[in-house]
Formats: sequence, C-alpha cells, structure tokens
Amino acid sequence: MIVGVDGDLEQGHAIIHPKFGLLRQFIGGKANAKAVMPCTAKVGLPGTTIDVPLFYKNSEWVVSHADSMEVTVPGSPLKDEILVALAVSTGARSFARVNGPQKEDFVSVK
Repeated sequence: MIVGVDGDLEQGHAIIHPKFGLLRQFIGGKANAKAVMPCTAKVGLPGTTIDVPLFYKNSEWVVSHADSMEVTVPGSPLKDEILVALAVSTGARSFARVNGPQKEDFVSVK
C-alpha cells in the first residue's frame, strides 16, 4: 500500500487490516489459509514503486513460495489517495532451490 504525501500510514493500515483480511474467505477461510497476510506500506509520490510480498497461504515459512511482485501505478497515488495492491500467485517461485520447510509440511485442514 502506498499512501499519498498528505496522508498517514495509519490511514492505510486502517483499510488493510480489518477489511483486506476478508479476502481470506475467497481462498478457503481460516481452515485453508493459515499464514499471516504479509503487508508493506509507505508514503509516496505518484509513480512510487512498491514490492508486494508473497507467501504460501498456509505458512509464511515455506521458502519456495517467499517472493514479491513489484507494482507501480503511473500517476498514483495522488497526495490525498491511498493505493492498495494485491498480489497472488498459483505456486512457488520458478526454479526455487532454497532448503527449508516445504509446502507438503503444512497440510490444510478440511
């Protein structure tokens, strides 16, 4: 999320934490999406770039799925706007080779 220069980071967090978390319901609810929802926030001028973090939905510790997506919206946010970006993926990073917990170590509850 990028808050325009006339705003405050807390205004952005007030949108993200209580409202954006409802998106969890679309991927199976708390029983099928146990990881924390990663967030990054900054105050910026129009055209500011932000890296949106990505995790595996059932655990933030699955190393093959830890990644980010760079997002820029030209002309946004204006000084009185808040830009909210959501990034999702369908799997792990291409050619992930880092040792650590794997997706199979975190079975979803049905």
